Amino acid sequence: MAINQIKSGAILSYLTIFLGTMISIVYTPIMLRMLGQGEYGLISLSQSVVGYLGLLNLGLGSAMVRYITKYKAEENKEMEYGVMTLFLKIFGFLSLVILLVGTLLVFNIHGLFSQSLTEEEFSKLQKLMILMTFNVAMSMISSVFYAVMMAYERFVFTKAIGIINIVINPLIMLPLLFLGSKSVGITIASTMLNLINVVVVVYYVFSILKVRIKHVEFERSFLRELFGFSFYVLFALIVDKVYWGTDQFILGAVAGTVVVAVYNIGANFVSYYMQFSTAITGMFLPRLTTMDVNHVSDTEFSDLFTKVGRLQYLILAFVLTGFILLGKRFIVLWAGLDYEESYYIALFVLIPFTIPLIQNLGLQMMYARNLHKFRSLVLFGIAILNVCISIPMARIYGGLGCAAVTGGTFILGQFFILNWFYKVKMRIDIFKFWKEIGKLIICTCVILVISYYVCSFMVVNTWLNLFINAFLYAIIYVIIMWFWGMNAYEKSLINYFRR
Repeated sequence: MAINQIKSGAILSYLTIFLGTMISIVYTPIMLRMLGQGEYGLISLSQSVVGYLGLLNLGLGSAMVRYITKYKAEENKEMEYGVMTLFLKIFGFLSLVILLVGTLLVFNIHGLFSQSLTEEEFSKLQKLMILMTFNVAMSMISSVFYAVMMAYERFVFTKAIGIINIVINPLIMLPLLFLGSKSVGITIASTMLNLINVVVVVYYVFSILKVRIKHVEFERSFLRELFGFSFYVLFALIVDKVYWGTDQFILGAVAGTVVVAVYNIGANFVSYYMQFSTAITGMFLPRLTTMDVNHVSDTEFSDLFTKVGRLQYLILAFVLTGFILLGKRFIVLWAGLDYEESYYIALFVLIPFTIPLIQNLGLQMMYARNLHKFRSLVLFGIAILNVCISIPMARIYGGLGCAAVTGGTFILGQFFILNWFYKVKMRIDIFKFWKEIGKLIICTCVILVISYYVCSFMVVNTWLNLFINAFLYAIIYVIIMWFWGMNAYEKSLINYFRR
Protein backbone atom coordinates (compact mmCIF):
# COMPACT_ATOMS: atom_id res chain seq x y z
CA MET A 1 0.00 0.00 0.00
CA ALA A 2 2.85 2.39 0.86
CA ILE A 3 4.41 2.02 -2.60
CA ASN A 4 1.07 2.70 -4.28
CA GLN A 5 0.55 5.72 -2.02
CA ILE A 6 3.97 7.12 -3.03
CA LYS A 7 3.33 6.40 -6.71
CA SER A 8 -0.15 7.92 -6.67
CA GLY A 9 1.01 10.76 -4.41
CA ALA A 10 3.79 11.64 -6.86
CA ILE A 11 1.34 11.70 -9.78
CA LEU A 12 -1.09 13.86 -7.81
CA SER A 13 1.77 16.13 -6.73
CA TYR A 14 2.64 16.98 -10.29
CA LEU A 15 -1.02 17.25 -11.21
CA THR A 16 -1.31 19.76 -8.36
CA ILE A 17 1.63 21.73 -9.71
CA PHE A 18 0.23 21.67 -13.24
CA LEU A 19 -3.23 22.80 -12.15
CA GLY A 20 -1.80 25.40 -9.80
CA THR A 21 0.44 26.82 -12.51
CA MET A 22 -2.27 26.87 -15.18
CA ILE A 23 -4.83 28.45 -12.86
CA SER A 24 -2.26 30.97 -11.65
CA ILE A 25 -1.44 31.94 -15.24
CA VAL A 26 -5.08 32.90 -15.74
CA TYR A 27 -5.95 34.13 -12.25
CA THR A 28 -2.90 36.20 -11.25
CA PRO A 29 -2.93 38.78 -14.08
CA ILE A 30 -6.66 39.31 -13.52
CA MET A 31 -6.03 39.83 -9.82
CA LEU A 32 -3.10 42.17 -10.54
CA ARG A 33 -5.16 44.35 -12.85
CA MET A 34 -8.26 44.43 -10.63
CA LEU A 35 -6.36 45.01 -7.39
CA GLY A 36 -3.58 47.20 -8.79
CA GLN A 37 0.08 47.13 -7.81
CA GLY A 38 -0.59 48.91 -4.53
CA GLU A 39 -3.22 46.46 -3.23
CA TYR A 40 -1.26 43.44 -4.47
CA GLY A 41 1.84 44.81 -2.79
CA LEU A 42 -0.10 45.17 0.49
CA ILE A 43 -1.09 41.48 0.38
CA SER A 44 2.52 40.49 -0.31
CA LEU A 45 3.78 42.74 2.47
CA SER A 46 1.31 41.48 5.06
CA GLN A 47 2.12 37.87 4.16
CA SER A 48 5.80 38.65 4.61
CA VAL A 49 5.32 40.22 8.05
CA VAL A 50 2.78 37.75 9.46
CA GLY A 51 4.70 34.82 8.01
CA TYR A 52 7.26 35.20 10.78
CA LEU A 53 4.61 34.12 13.29
CA GLY A 54 4.82 30.67 11.75
CA LEU A 55 8.25 30.36 13.34
CA LEU A 56 6.48 29.95 16.67
CA ASN A 57 5.93 26.29 15.79
CA LEU A 58 9.48 25.97 17.19
CA GLY A 59 10.55 23.68 14.37
CA LEU A 60 8.27 20.88 15.55
CA GLY A 61 6.73 20.14 12.13
CA SER A 62 9.35 17.65 10.92
CA ALA A 63 9.70 16.29 14.44
CA MET A 64 6.05 15.24 14.41
CA VAL A 65 6.44 13.17 11.25
CA ARG A 66 9.73 11.66 12.43
CA TYR A 67 8.58 10.54 15.88
CA ILE A 68 5.11 9.38 14.85
CA THR A 69 6.71 7.36 12.05
CA LYS A 70 9.34 5.99 14.43
CA TYR A 71 6.82 4.62 16.91
CA LYS A 72 4.55 3.44 14.13
CA ALA A 73 7.47 1.44 12.65
CA GLU A 74 8.12 -0.02 16.12
CA GLU A 75 4.38 -0.83 16.41
CA ASN A 76 4.17 1.08 19.68
CA LYS A 77 0.62 2.46 19.55
CA GLU A 78 0.73 3.98 23.02
CA MET A 79 3.76 6.14 22.21
CA GLU A 80 2.47 6.86 18.70
CA TYR A 81 -0.83 8.25 20.01
CA GLY A 82 0.91 9.83 22.97
CA VAL A 83 3.29 11.79 20.75
CA MET A 84 0.40 13.02 18.59
CA THR A 85 -1.48 14.14 21.70
CA LEU A 86 1.62 15.90 23.04
CA PHE A 87 2.03 17.83 19.80
CA LEU A 88 -1.66 18.72 19.78
CA LYS A 89 -1.30 20.28 23.24
CA ILE A 90 1.87 22.15 22.26
CA PHE A 91 0.44 23.48 19.01
CA GLY A 92 -2.84 24.45 20.64
CA PHE A 93 -0.91 26.58 23.11
CA LEU A 94 1.26 28.04 20.33
CA SER A 95 -1.86 29.00 18.37
CA LEU A 96 -3.00 31.12 21.31
CA VAL A 97 0.46 32.69 21.50
CA ILE A 98 0.31 33.50 17.78
CA LEU A 99 -3.02 35.27 18.20
CA LEU A 100 -1.60 37.32 21.06
CA VAL A 101 1.69 38.21 19.36
CA GLY A 102 -0.08 38.94 16.07
CA THR A 103 -2.48 41.33 17.78
CA LEU A 104 0.38 43.16 19.46
CA LEU A 105 2.24 43.31 16.15
CA VAL A 106 -0.74 44.80 14.31
CA PHE A 107 -1.03 47.73 16.70
CA ASN A 108 2.70 48.43 16.95
CA ILE A 109 3.86 48.27 13.36
CA HIS A 110 3.15 51.80 12.20
CA GLY A 111 6.71 52.98 12.72
CA LEU A 112 8.20 50.42 10.35
CA PHE A 113 6.22 51.57 7.30
CA SER A 114 5.31 55.15 8.15
CA GLN A 115 7.64 56.52 5.46
CA SER A 116 6.55 54.21 2.63
CA LEU A 117 2.78 53.72 3.18
CA THR A 118 -0.13 56.13 3.20
CA GLU A 119 -2.61 56.13 6.09
CA GLU A 120 -5.19 54.33 3.93
CA GLU A 121 -2.65 51.66 2.97
CA PHE A 122 -1.60 51.24 6.57
CA SER A 123 -5.24 50.76 7.68
CA LYS A 124 -5.72 48.01 5.10
CA LEU A 125 -2.40 46.44 6.10
CA GLN A 126 -3.61 46.15 9.71
CA LYS A 127 -6.83 44.42 8.65
CA LEU A 128 -4.94 42.01 6.40
CA MET A 129 -2.50 41.19 9.19
CA ILE A 130 -5.35 40.40 11.62
CA LEU A 131 -6.91 37.97 9.15
CA MET A 132 -3.60 36.38 8.26
CA THR A 133 -2.69 35.99 11.92
CA PHE A 134 -5.86 33.96 12.42
CA ASN A 135 -4.93 31.91 9.34
CA VAL A 136 -1.48 31.13 10.77
CA ALA A 137 -3.05 30.07 14.08
CA MET A 138 -5.43 27.68 12.29
CA SER A 139 -2.60 26.30 10.18
CA MET A 140 -0.66 25.60 13.36
CA ILE A 141 -3.43 23.29 14.60
CA SER A 142 -3.98 21.60 11.22
CA SER A 143 -0.24 20.87 10.85
CA VAL A 144 -0.54 18.23 13.60
CA PHE A 145 -3.13 16.33 11.60
CA TYR A 146 -1.20 16.70 8.34
CA ALA A 147 1.84 15.24 10.12
CA VAL A 148 -0.21 12.22 11.17
CA MET A 149 -1.37 11.69 7.57
CA MET A 150 2.22 11.99 6.32
CA ALA A 151 3.45 9.49 8.92
CA TYR A 152 0.71 7.10 7.80
CA GLU A 153 1.80 7.75 4.19
CA ARG A 154 -1.70 8.88 3.18
CA PHE A 155 -0.27 11.00 0.39
CA VAL A 156 -3.25 10.58 -1.93
CA PHE A 157 -5.67 12.26 0.47
CA THR A 158 -3.31 15.12 1.35
CA LYS A 159 -2.61 15.81 -2.33
CA ALA A 160 -6.31 15.56 -3.18
CA ILE A 161 -7.04 18.28 -0.60
CA GLY A 162 -4.42 20.46 -2.25
CA ILE A 163 -5.97 19.98 -5.69
CA ILE A 164 -9.45 20.82 -4.41
CA ASN A 165 -8.16 23.99 -2.73
CA ILE A 166 -6.35 25.07 -5.89
CA VAL A 167 -9.49 24.70 -8.00
CA ILE A 168 -11.96 26.20 -5.51
CA ASN A 169 -9.87 29.24 -4.57
CA PRO A 170 -10.11 31.15 -7.89
CA LEU A 171 -13.72 30.05 -8.38
CA ILE A 172 -14.55 32.01 -5.22
CA MET A 173 -12.03 34.85 -5.55
CA LEU A 174 -12.79 35.85 -9.14
CA PRO A 175 -16.50 36.61 -8.54
CA LEU A 176 -15.51 38.60 -5.45
CA LEU A 177 -13.01 40.63 -7.48
CA PHE A 178 -15.57 41.32 -10.21
CA LEU A 179 -18.04 42.41 -7.51
CA GLY A 180 -15.52 44.99 -6.33
CA SER A 181 -13.82 43.24 -3.42
CA LYS A 182 -10.23 44.23 -2.79
CA SER A 183 -7.41 42.77 -0.72
CA VAL A 184 -9.39 42.58 2.54
CA GLY A 185 -12.43 40.91 0.95
CA ILE A 186 -10.52 38.12 -0.77
CA THR A 187 -8.46 37.50 2.36
CA ILE A 188 -11.68 37.00 4.38
CA ALA A 189 -12.82 34.42 1.80
CA SER A 190 -9.44 32.69 1.98
CA THR A 191 -9.75 32.50 5.76
CA MET A 192 -13.12 30.77 5.51
CA LEU A 193 -11.70 28.19 3.08
CA ASN A 194 -8.83 27.54 5.47
CA LEU A 195 -11.27 26.94 8.32
CA ILE A 196 -13.19 24.36 6.27
CA ASN A 197 -9.89 22.69 5.40
CA VAL A 198 -9.04 22.31 9.11
CA VAL A 199 -12.39 20.65 9.83
CA VAL A 200 -11.86 18.13 6.99
CA VAL A 201 -8.37 16.99 8.07
CA VAL A 202 -9.42 16.67 11.71
CA TYR A 203 -12.34 14.46 10.69
CA TYR A 204 -10.10 12.29 8.48
CA VAL A 205 -7.51 11.62 11.19
CA PHE A 206 -10.00 10.72 13.93
CA SER A 207 -12.72 9.02 11.86
CA ILE A 208 -10.81 7.35 9.00
CA LEU A 209 -7.36 6.68 10.44
CA LYS A 210 -8.87 5.93 13.86
CA VAL A 211 -6.13 7.82 15.69
CA ARG A 212 -6.92 8.35 19.34
CA ILE A 213 -6.05 10.88 22.01
CA LYS A 214 -3.67 9.26 24.50
CA HIS A 215 -2.14 11.09 27.44
CA VAL A 216 1.33 9.73 28.19
CA GLU A 217 3.83 10.83 30.81
CA PHE A 218 7.05 11.32 28.86
CA GLU A 219 10.48 11.03 30.41
CA ARG A 220 12.64 14.13 30.48
CA SER A 221 15.23 12.45 28.27
CA PHE A 222 12.63 12.07 25.51
CA LEU A 223 11.53 15.69 25.80
CA ARG A 224 15.16 16.86 25.68
CA GLU A 225 15.70 14.79 22.53
CA LEU A 226 12.46 16.06 20.98
CA PHE A 227 13.13 19.74 21.58
CA GLY A 228 16.81 19.30 20.74
CA PHE A 229 15.77 17.93 17.35
CA SER A 230 13.20 20.69 16.88
CA PHE A 231 15.47 23.52 17.98
CA TYR A 232 17.72 23.13 14.96
CA VAL A 233 14.79 22.61 12.62
CA LEU A 234 13.70 26.02 13.89
CA PHE A 235 16.95 27.50 12.64
CA ALA A 236 16.14 26.14 9.18
CA LEU A 237 12.66 27.67 9.36
CA ILE A 238 14.17 31.02 10.29
CA VAL A 239 16.43 30.72 7.27
CA ASP A 240 13.43 30.07 5.04
CA LYS A 241 11.59 33.11 6.37
CA VAL A 242 14.68 35.27 6.00
CA TYR A 243 15.27 34.15 2.43
CA TRP A 244 11.66 34.24 1.26
CA GLY A 245 10.17 36.96 3.43
CA THR A 246 12.86 39.45 4.42
CA ASP A 247 13.50 40.81 0.92
CA GLN A 248 9.87 41.92 0.61
CA PHE A 249 10.00 43.30 4.14
CA ILE A 250 13.17 45.32 3.40
CA LEU A 251 11.84 46.57 0.06
CA GLY A 252 8.55 47.55 1.69
CA ALA A 253 10.42 49.62 4.26
CA VAL A 254 12.79 51.41 1.87
CA ALA A 255 11.04 51.39 -1.53
CA GLY A 256 7.24 51.04 -1.17
CA THR A 257 4.54 48.62 -2.28
CA VAL A 258 5.08 48.90 -6.06
CA VAL A 259 8.64 47.55 -5.82
CA VAL A 260 7.38 44.80 -3.49
CA ALA A 261 4.76 43.82 -6.09
CA VAL A 262 7.38 43.55 -8.86
CA TYR A 263 9.70 41.53 -6.62
CA ASN A 264 6.86 39.27 -5.52
CA ILE A 265 6.04 38.30 -9.12
CA GLY A 266 9.63 37.12 -9.53
CA ALA A 267 9.47 35.36 -6.17
CA ASN A 268 6.28 33.59 -7.26
CA PHE A 269 8.22 31.87 -10.03
CA VAL A 270 10.76 30.73 -7.44
CA SER A 271 7.88 29.29 -5.42
CA TYR A 272 6.51 27.44 -8.45
CA TYR A 273 10.00 26.14 -9.22
CA MET A 274 10.42 24.84 -5.68
CA GLN A 275 7.22 22.83 -5.94
CA PHE A 276 8.60 20.75 -8.82
CA SER A 277 11.38 19.54 -6.53
CA THR A 278 9.57 19.17 -3.21
CA ALA A 279 6.59 17.42 -4.81
CA ILE A 280 8.13 13.99 -4.20
CA THR A 281 10.89 14.41 -1.60
CA GLY A 282 8.46 15.43 1.14
CA MET A 283 6.96 11.95 0.91
CA PHE A 284 10.31 10.27 1.65
CA LEU A 285 10.69 11.26 5.34
CA PRO A 286 8.56 8.37 6.66
CA ARG A 287 10.45 5.93 4.41
CA LEU A 288 13.88 7.35 5.36
CA THR A 289 13.00 7.22 9.06
CA THR A 290 12.05 3.55 8.69
CA MET A 291 15.35 2.92 6.87
CA ASP A 292 17.23 4.55 9.73
CA VAL A 293 15.33 2.48 12.33
CA ASN A 294 16.31 -0.65 10.36
CA HIS A 295 19.98 0.49 10.14
CA VAL A 296 20.41 0.28 6.37
CA SER A 297 23.87 0.95 4.91
CA ASP A 298 25.30 4.33 3.89
CA THR A 299 25.52 3.04 0.33
CA GLU A 300 21.74 2.63 0.16
CA PHE A 301 21.23 6.19 1.41
CA SER A 302 23.81 7.46 -1.09
CA ASP A 303 22.29 5.61 -4.06
CA LEU A 304 18.83 6.94 -3.20
CA PHE A 305 20.26 10.46 -2.89
CA THR A 306 21.75 10.26 -6.40
CA LYS A 307 18.70 8.61 -7.98
CA VAL A 308 16.26 11.18 -6.63
CA GLY A 309 18.67 14.03 -7.39
CA ARG A 310 18.89 13.06 -11.06
CA LEU A 311 15.11 12.77 -11.31
CA GLN A 312 14.70 16.19 -9.73
CA TYR A 313 17.27 17.68 -12.10
CA LEU A 314 15.50 16.28 -15.16
CA ILE A 315 12.30 18.00 -14.07
CA LEU A 316 13.87 21.25 -12.86
CA ALA A 317 16.15 21.66 -15.88
CA PHE A 318 13.09 21.43 -18.14
CA VAL A 319 11.42 24.25 -16.20
CA LEU A 320 14.54 26.41 -15.77
CA THR A 321 15.75 26.17 -19.38
CA GLY A 322 12.27 26.98 -20.63
CA PHE A 323 12.10 29.98 -18.32
CA ILE A 324 15.51 31.24 -19.48
CA LEU A 325 14.37 31.04 -23.09
CA LEU A 326 10.81 32.33 -22.83
CA GLY A 327 10.29 33.65 -19.31
CA LYS A 328 10.80 37.33 -20.10
CA ARG A 329 8.24 37.40 -22.89
CA PHE A 330 5.87 35.30 -20.81
CA ILE A 331 5.96 37.80 -17.92
CA VAL A 332 5.40 40.76 -20.26
CA LEU A 333 2.40 39.05 -21.89
CA TRP A 334 1.11 37.76 -18.58
CA ALA A 335 1.59 40.62 -16.12
CA GLY A 336 2.52 43.61 -18.32
CA LEU A 337 5.61 45.68 -19.13
CA ASP A 338 5.70 47.07 -15.59
CA TYR A 339 6.83 43.64 -14.39
CA GLU A 340 9.65 43.00 -16.88
CA GLU A 341 12.24 43.32 -14.12
CA SER A 342 10.61 40.34 -12.38
CA TYR A 343 12.26 38.08 -14.99
CA TYR A 344 15.77 39.05 -13.91
CA ILE A 345 14.82 38.90 -10.23
CA ALA A 346 13.62 35.34 -10.75
CA LEU A 347 16.74 34.29 -12.68
CA PHE A 348 19.12 35.64 -10.01
CA VAL A 349 17.50 33.23 -7.57
CA LEU A 350 16.37 30.30 -9.73
CA ILE A 351 19.79 29.31 -11.11
CA PRO A 352 21.65 28.96 -7.78
CA PHE A 353 18.49 27.69 -6.08
CA THR A 354 18.66 24.62 -8.34
CA ILE A 355 21.57 23.30 -6.23
CA PRO A 356 19.65 22.75 -2.96
CA LEU A 357 16.51 21.68 -4.82
CA ILE A 358 18.17 18.71 -6.52
CA GLN A 359 19.71 17.80 -3.16
CA ASN A 360 16.73 18.36 -0.88
CA LEU A 361 16.43 14.65 -0.20
CA GLY A 362 19.57 15.28 1.87
CA LEU A 363 17.49 17.41 4.24
CA GLN A 364 14.99 14.59 4.70
CA MET A 365 17.94 12.26 5.37
CA MET A 366 19.23 14.67 8.01
CA TYR A 367 15.86 14.71 9.72
CA ALA A 368 15.61 10.93 9.61
CA ARG A 369 19.12 10.54 11.10
CA ASN A 370 18.87 13.57 13.42
CA LEU A 371 21.89 15.19 11.74
CA HIS A 372 20.35 18.53 10.77
CA LYS A 373 22.05 20.65 13.46
CA PHE A 374 25.06 21.63 11.33
CA ARG A 375 22.95 22.58 8.33
CA SER A 376 20.65 24.74 10.43
CA LEU A 377 23.56 26.59 12.03
CA VAL A 378 25.32 27.20 8.71
CA LEU A 379 22.21 28.42 6.92
CA PHE A 380 21.25 30.61 9.85
CA GLY A 381 24.61 32.34 9.60
CA ILE A 382 24.21 32.70 5.84
CA ALA A 383 20.72 34.13 6.34
CA ILE A 384 22.05 36.82 8.67
CA LEU A 385 24.70 37.65 6.07
CA ASN A 386 21.96 37.84 3.45
CA VAL A 387 19.99 40.39 5.50
CA CYS A 388 23.02 42.56 6.24
CA ILE A 389 24.00 42.80 2.58
CA SER A 390 20.45 43.05 1.20
CA ILE A 391 19.61 46.27 3.08
CA PRO A 392 22.19 48.47 1.29
CA MET A 393 21.66 46.60 -1.99
CA ALA A 394 17.91 47.26 -1.79
CA ARG A 395 18.54 50.99 -1.39
CA ILE A 396 20.85 51.06 -4.42
CA TYR A 397 19.50 48.44 -6.81
CA GLY A 398 16.00 47.68 -5.48
CA GLY A 399 14.60 44.21 -6.08
CA LEU A 400 17.48 43.16 -8.35
CA GLY A 401 19.96 43.84 -5.57
CA CYS A 402 18.05 41.74 -3.06
CA ALA A 403 17.70 38.87 -5.53
CA ALA A 404 21.41 38.90 -6.41
CA VAL A 405 22.40 38.70 -2.74
CA THR A 406 19.95 35.85 -2.10
CA GLY A 407 21.33 33.88 -5.05
CA GLY A 408 24.95 34.47 -4.00
CA THR A 409 24.37 33.25 -0.46
CA PHE A 410 22.73 30.10 -1.82
CA ILE A 411 25.94 29.23 -3.64
CA LEU A 412 28.06 29.82 -0.55
CA GLY A 413 25.91 27.90 1.91
CA GLN A 414 24.14 25.27 -0.13
CA PHE A 415 26.89 24.30 -2.56
CA PHE A 416 30.27 24.75 -0.90
CA ILE A 417 29.53 24.13 2.77
CA LEU A 418 26.66 21.64 2.67
CA ASN A 419 28.19 19.47 -0.03
CA TRP A 420 31.25 19.12 2.20
CA PHE A 421 28.91 18.06 5.01
CA TYR A 422 27.15 15.49 2.82
CA LYS A 423 30.51 13.99 1.89
CA VAL A 424 32.34 14.04 5.23
CA LYS A 425 29.64 13.75 7.90
CA MET A 426 26.80 11.91 6.14
CA ARG A 427 29.13 9.69 4.06
CA ILE A 428 27.22 10.34 0.84
CA ASP A 429 29.23 9.81 -2.35
CA ILE A 430 28.91 13.43 -3.40
CA PHE A 431 31.49 13.12 -6.19
CA LYS A 432 29.42 10.39 -7.83
CA PHE A 433 26.35 12.61 -7.40
CA TRP A 434 27.89 15.57 -9.24
CA LYS A 435 29.41 13.32 -11.88
CA GLU A 436 25.91 12.05 -12.66
CA ILE A 437 24.43 15.55 -12.56
CA GLY A 438 27.30 16.84 -14.71
CA LYS A 439 26.24 14.56 -17.57
CA LEU A 440 22.77 16.08 -17.44
CA ILE A 441 24.14 19.63 -17.26
CA ILE A 442 26.03 19.07 -20.52
CA CYS A 443 22.81 17.90 -22.17
CA THR A 444 20.99 20.93 -20.78
CA CYS A 445 23.56 23.33 -22.29
CA VAL A 446 23.17 21.65 -25.69
CA ILE A 447 19.38 21.93 -25.38
CA LEU A 448 19.63 25.62 -24.47
CA VAL A 449 21.82 26.44 -27.49
CA ILE A 450 19.70 24.49 -29.98
CA SER A 451 16.42 25.83 -28.58
CA TYR A 452 17.68 29.42 -28.63
CA TYR A 453 18.61 29.04 -32.29
CA VAL A 454 15.25 27.44 -33.21
CA CYS A 455 13.18 29.96 -31.22
CA SER A 456 15.06 32.95 -32.67
CA PHE A 457 13.22 32.55 -35.98
CA MET A 458 9.91 33.67 -34.45
CA VAL A 459 9.22 36.94 -32.61
CA VAL A 460 7.33 36.15 -29.40
CA ASN A 461 4.77 38.96 -29.23
CA THR A 462 1.56 36.94 -28.90
CA TRP A 463 0.40 34.01 -26.77
CA LEU A 464 0.19 31.81 -29.88
CA ASN A 465 3.84 32.45 -30.77
CA LEU A 466 4.83 31.80 -27.17
CA PHE A 467 3.05 28.44 -27.10
CA ILE A 468 4.58 27.42 -30.45
CA ASN A 469 8.08 28.21 -29.16
CA ALA A 470 7.37 26.39 -25.92
CA PHE A 471 6.18 23.34 -27.84
CA LEU A 472 9.30 23.30 -30.03
CA TYR A 473 11.50 23.66 -26.97
CA ALA A 474 9.71 20.79 -25.19
CA ILE A 475 10.27 18.48 -28.17
CA ILE A 476 13.98 19.34 -28.27
CA TYR A 477 14.33 18.79 -24.53
CA VAL A 478 12.57 15.41 -24.51
CA ILE A 479 14.49 14.06 -27.52
CA ILE A 480 17.95 15.03 -26.28
CA MET A 481 17.34 13.94 -22.70
CA TRP A 482 15.78 10.63 -23.76
CA PHE A 483 18.62 9.60 -26.06
CA TRP A 484 21.62 11.19 -24.33
CA GLY A 485 20.63 12.19 -20.79
CA MET A 486 18.33 9.65 -19.13
CA ASN A 487 19.61 6.29 -17.91
CA ALA A 488 17.81 2.94 -18.07
CA TYR A 489 16.32 3.36 -14.58
CA GLU A 490 14.79 6.76 -15.40
CA LYS A 491 13.34 5.47 -18.66
CA SER A 492 11.84 2.49 -16.85
CA LEU A 493 10.04 4.84 -14.45
CA ILE A 494 8.04 6.30 -17.32
CA ASN A 495 6.69 2.85 -18.12
CA TYR A 496 6.11 2.24 -14.39
CA PHE A 497 3.93 5.31 -13.98
CA ARG A 498 2.00 4.38 -17.12
CA ARG A 499 0.84 1.09 -15.55
